Amino acid sequence: MNGFYTLTQGTTFGSRATYMCQAGFKLVNLASNLTCGSSSQYSGSSSQWIGTQPECEIIDCGQPSDVKNGSFSLSSGTHYGSIGTATCVAGYEINESANIMCDINGDWNGSFPDCTPVDCGSVQNIENGNATLTGTTFGHTATYNCVSGFELVGPNLLTCNASSEWEPYKPNCVADCGPPTQIMNGSYTLSQGTTLSSTATYQCQAGFQLAKGNSSLICDENSQWIGSQPECEIIECGQPPDVKNGSFSLSSGTQYGSIGTATCVEGYEIHETANIMCGDNGNWNGSLSDCAPVDCGSAQNISNGHVASTGTTFGHTATYYCITGFALAGPNLVKCNASAEWEPYVPSCQGTYQ
Repeated sequence: MNGFYTLTQGTTFGSRATYMCQAGFKLVNLASNLTCGSSSQYSGSSSQWIGTQPECEIIDCGQPSDVKNGSFSLSSGTHYGSIGTATCVAGYEINESANIMCDINGDWNGSFPDCTPVDCGSVQNIENGNATLTGTTFGHTATYNCVSGFELVGPNLLTCNASSEWEPYKPNCVADCGPPTQIMNGSYTLSQGTTLSSTATYQCQAGFQLAKGNSSLICDENSQWIGSQPECEIIECGQPPDVKNGSFSLSSGTQYGSIGTATCVEGYEIHETANIMCGDNGNWNGSLSDCAPVDCGSAQNISNGHVASTGTTFGHTATYYCITGFALAGPNLVKCNASAEWEPYVPSCQGTYQ
């Protein structure tokens, strides 16, 4: 099977049959010829083919040599004509021909290259910074750092990947102004950290307001905060308005949070709330009502007499009179006092007998 023969002179005595194999096969034994003749080991007068019948077996090249950092994939196993294609593990490549073939001699014919690591080349330089590399081929790393006064934005460590690219991406060094100065009774917020173009916005604690300087500072390319630093001063409401017929007593002067309590002079009173407070808007908040005189009400009428008053509030007076035949017992003049009472007391009219 898988072979053929040729005859020197047909099938007659003395003819020789020469066996050959088809392409991709080889003779198993060394004897490739048979001869038509007679042999003493055979009885009878007939002729025979003398020799050992050969066989054809497929040529086998065996497993190809190992590929460093890779392997061969075989199109038809290890038999004649099979093509081995070298493939590399991730991060490695072959720069020469990647194919070998099992030839008629039972050898793998072709170049046996090794897989070498892909090369990412040098990393890109960054302004105001530098990079330290362990190498430029697959798996090696590059570490970025910034010079003083600058901050790294992005990854500090890049790795050469299987696609011969540095990943994840190149960082940048941007100006870093560092933390701005704290202010008494205030604080600040940063728009984007302490790096270039970040804004530091100051605000004061409750009861304080920004004075002098700028409410915002900006980090510039020279790593400096630009602007005049503000100060927080306590909110001042000033003296409260005058209270007619009274005054305010203040709990903490005229500063934020101070409470002003209105008190009236003798004979006067406040019917609404008596407190105001210095607010964060710098104004006194609350009702600012005046002190009104206390009211004694109408003077009490008396039997057999009448009363005439100048008014019913503090300081006013009422004069009592009796009708004919009656005399006043007690004061004829009473006055509305600070306790909202008529004093000294209400008189009476008593009859006179003749």
